[in-house]
Amino acid sequence: MDLPNTLNLATPDAAKRAGEAILAAMKVVRDAYRDLKPEDPLTKARGQAPAYMTARIANYQAALNRLTGG
Repeated sequence: MDLPNTLNLATPDAAKRAGEAILAAMKVVRDAYRDLKPEDPLTKARGQAPAYMTARIANYQAALNRLTGG
């Protein structure tokens, strides 16, 4: 996601850069989450999802929640 460890809100410029970096990271997570969803409901697989996919989706959802405060 390329989110720097040095984000700070000390100055208006730094806060603006931090906000832009967070928005970019959120976009990466949203895009990855959307890529996991089938585009056409008719092509959805039936039955239980594999454990690795369930874990991956849970990780993306947790990341989205941390980034959005939801």
